[in-house]
Amino acid sequence: MTNAKQFATVEQAAKHFQVSLSTFRGWVAKGMVPKSAYIRIGKLYRFDLPAVETALKGQSDNTGDDE
Repeated sequence: MTNAKQFATVEQAAKHFQVSLSTFRGWVAKGMVPKSAYIRIGKLYRFDLPAVETALKGQSDNTGDDE
């Protein structure tokens, strides 16, 4: 039995987070999804969904509301 990490396509990631493809791609382009949360080979991206979720939760926690 292996503990190999499973990675999702951009389409699967967008569906998982219930957003459009363009929204998810925008998150990647803006750096909201850190490079440590995905693998890129040429134009092929694969996402570690738990890492993406952690990063997005961190973004929402740092909205600056406590200033």
